[in-house]
Amino acid sequence: MYSDSWEHDHCEFCWAKFMDPAYSEEHRAAVEADPAILTEGYTTTDEHSQGAEYHWVCLRCFEDFKERFRWEVAG
Repeated sequence: MYSDSWEHDHCEFCWAKFMDPAYSEEHRAAVEADPAILTEGYTTTDEHSQGAEYHWVCLRCFEDFKERFRWEVAG
């Protein structure tokens, strides 16, 4: 994570927006109002050179690129 104030992120491939609706009332309202805002996806783990939650990938892009990049889902 970049910082405690980092309040949204984007898919590394399609730039879809990720937001946590629990972050604030404004975030909850934004997620409810815009079905394009994602609340789930895949992210890097602590083992990644830049740490956990540094890169995010949406579900669609994960499926599109998982074989090419040999991604695995951590248990």
